[in-house]
Amino acid sequence: MGTFANDVRYGKRAGPSQRGFDRAAWEAAATPAFDDDDTRVHQAGLFFDVLLSQLRAWIALDDIKVSPGAAVQLAVAVCNRNLAQLQRDMEGTRTRRNGAPVIDLPDLLEQKLPSVLGELFAPDELITGMGDGLRHMLRQLMARGADTRGDTSFSADTLEATATEINKAIIYQCAVEYWHDCVGNTYGVSAERDGLFIRPSDAARETARILSIYRRNNLSLQFGLQMAMWWRELDAARREKISRIILPKKLHGVGSIERIDLGNSARVLDLAATALGEALAVQLGYYRGFLDEPLPRFNGVALTLLIDTWRFLQAVGTLMNDGLLRMRGEIDTARCAPSIPLRVLVPSVARSLGIAPAQAQRALDALTFDGSPTRDLWCQPLVRIGDAVVLMLPCILSARLLRIVEGWMRQGGLQLDRRGTPFEVYCRKELKEAAAACPLVGCATVLDSAVTFTPPGGRSEEIDIVAVIGRNILILEAKCILWPDDALQFTNYHDTVAGATAQIERKRTAVVAHLEAFRQCLRDKGCAIPDDAFVTACVLTNSPVYAGFPIDGVPVVDTAMICHYLANRYTKAEMFEAGRSVHRHDLTFYDTVEQAADRLYGQLASPVELSDIRQYVTTRAVQFPLQHSLYGPVFHQTYEVVLDRDAMQQRYGPALAEAEPAGT
Repeated sequence: MGTFANDVRYGKRAGPSQRGFDRAAWEAAATPAFDDDDTRVHQAGLFFDVLLSQLRAWIALDDIKVSPGAAVQLAVAVCNRNLAQLQRDMEGTRTRRNGAPVIDLPDLLEQKLPSVLGELFAPDELITGMGDGLRHMLRQLMARGADTRGDTSFSADTLEATATEINKAIIYQCAVEYWHDCVGNTYGVSAERDGLFIRPSDAARETARILSIYRRNNLSLQFGLQMAMWWRELDAARREKISRIILPKKLHGVGSIERIDLGNSARVLDLAATALGEALAVQLGYYRGFLDEPLPRFNGVALTLLIDTWRFLQAVGTLMNDGLLRMRGEIDTARCAPSIPLRVLVPSVARSLGIAPAQAQRALDALTFDGSPTRDLWCQPLVRIGDAVVLMLPCILSARLLRIVEGWMRQGGLQLDRRGTPFEVYCRKELKEAAAACPLVGCATVLDSAVTFTPPGGRSEEIDIVAVIGRNILILEAKCILWPDDALQFTNYHDTVAGATAQIERKRTAVVAHLEAFRQCLRDKGCAIPDDAFVTACVLTNSPVYAGFPIDGVPVVDTAMICHYLANRYTKAEMFEAGRSVHRHDLTFYDTVEQAADRLYGQLASPVELSDIRQYVTTRAVQFPLQHSLYGPVFHQTYEVVLDRDAMQQRYGPALAEAEPAGT
């Protein structure tokens, strides 16, 4: 990447989505010394300057003829209604057998629904658009003055105007993301006969990103199903003990919630099972050592208290949403965002969590969106209106808690570079348990700590994790990276992984050049190494993003991939009926220790976890809802996964569409 493209990416030169963009200076910056990336970003910037200027002129918040506070509440109400309607639409497309809905993970992952403008999008894309797009709209409304009065009475014209402006905000945010794809994910613009196309110049890298997202979503759905089945097996007393807090069971009020009743009935606990599962995953994972640390920018509130408060709000949101879904006929927007007075919410949270009201207030403050640049609706799903708040349901019911916790860590002032060591400890524990589960006793040994190796006459190298599989010495560079969601976050994630592959390759080269010295180093730690040992190196990340896609020949994997191999079992497909497994297709990787050593690199470089979905990547083109004033129709071209169900059924049968597969 050349100097110009780098300057744009790292904010040294303002792009068309930023204040300070100077088109004349941008045009004048072009030089014959530009490389391909410089030219690509430069051309895209000129195109997006026109498109984003069109969109900014199109936005008309003045068309919402109510006070800023009322407009804020109405905007949240429209998004909450849209979520409920989206869920109704999703339910209507579900596969059914004997009248009952069937959970089919590929179905859910590939499901597409029409937006208000007709294009097909995945539900997650539509929900993400609401959360990201509304953030900017609310900031503009909150900046309009001191009037923060909310009101649930409005005309049909006001409702239509608000819905229109929300759609514009989502479309604008979509265009900004397309621009960021050009800045960070190798996309470029190309004027063609049918219009202007925005497509990736590095197809392999973008395919890897799309496949990663598909697998990440698949794993998330699998986790939700596993939690539901686990929860179903627990008795009432065990559920109550695990929950720890007393959850909301009933909300009183329509336009305003005037009372919140608490009580852990069976129904309440069932509705809260998914949120509890996500909380447990965080509390038992590699962040557990940080959970009780006071966060300085959140007035000393710790992550544990934020997680418990988030669970309370998630339960409130579930009750609200359940009420909307049970409405007959059209969903009444006036009932979609009732205000919750702080005089009601604060003591309710305090009683639920068993804490002082002052603590509850501080926790709620940390979860409240105030329009400032450092806050967003995913981490702060409460929106303040005077002495009350409204709850943004898409951002509390559809969020992944791990991503939210990492956002709180960043916002709250935790030093993120401290996460590496706990992640390494967590990985060693997971790898040791997987190795112990392998039927081939003693096939793999995972060392208890990092290994510092100083080759004769060379620099000292610290190797995060070392495992010995037969005669194969596996050295791992562990990277704990923030959950990526938007285009630039994916770019930063890829760069971090690429840097890690260079690091571990340097360490591998040093080990191979002085293998006998390294073998002695491991012997000193009590690990016997065969005379014919050889070395494999890879990067181990904390998420599926780019896992399974080597960089410069160095494998990149996640914990699950390594653990599957060490345990010598991977469940390719599984089906359930009434919570009971009725069919499972398991794969093994090797029959002997020698095979385990020899086949390791091949599995890490091309994991079986991706072997099927790699075959079903297809091009996806989405027409942008607004035409470019100079080039006409605009198309964003990327990739998607569309499985061949017949082929999968023949390969892993019986029919996957008739039960609950664990995923592919």
